[in-house]
Amino acid sequence: MERKDFLKNILATIALLALPISFLFAQEKEKTKSKKQLHFVGLGGGGCNAVEFIQQRIPDAKFTCISSPVRKSTINKIKFVELDLEEWFDMPTIRKDYLNDKLCFRGIERVEQVFRTNEIHIILVGAGGDTGTMIAHDVFERMRSNNRNCYLVATFPFDFEGRSRIRMATKFVNQFKFDNHFALVSNEEMRTIYGDMDIADAFTKIDEIMMNKALELVKKNNY
Repeated sequence: MERKDFLKNILATIALLALPISFLFAQEKEKTKSKKQLHFVGLGGGGCNAVEFIQQRIPDAKFTCISSPVRKSTINKIKFVELDLEEWFDMPTIRKDYLNDKLCFRGIERVEQVFRTNEIHIILVGAGGDTGTMIAHDVFERMRSNNRNCYLVATFPFDFEGRSRIRMATKFVNQFKFDNHFALVSNEEMRTIYGDMDIADAFTKIDEIMMNKALELVKKNNY
């Protein structure tokens, strides 16, 4: 480096160090402001439970629960969208048709509005249930095909939750397992790692892991 350039760099460094601390904090705050807001969207019972857990730990984010029936315990800061699954599909054999690739998805305006905002959407769902599984499948697939900034974190059922639920969850996971915007939490694997625990404690731990997986996905793909 030439002496002239060296002196120029030294002077620039001195000038930066001479700036008031308040100015530097303001600059950092401005950077933070420019980042898109996180919007956690819980679909179905499992997803909504996770949203309620996360809202207590990341209060500055935005939160929506989409489920049926209305969740009386939903916190005021969480928007609730009631949705009857048959509104979305309008047919009597929903589970069977989903498993046999015969479902025709159709959107509902009040749900579509949740995903039109310019935010980082994080969908949380317990795979294997009806409402969460099928609506998450539809919404996430469309968001990704349109290159929207959207992530999906799903849980895979415990063994004791039954073959039907596991079959649904397996189909769902196989659809997205190679997508780098998708993360899976295995309930049974969590049980192996942390040992037997009370069911309420187990699901609280699962909610915590879902939150951490979601933040990892966002960090990896955005920052």
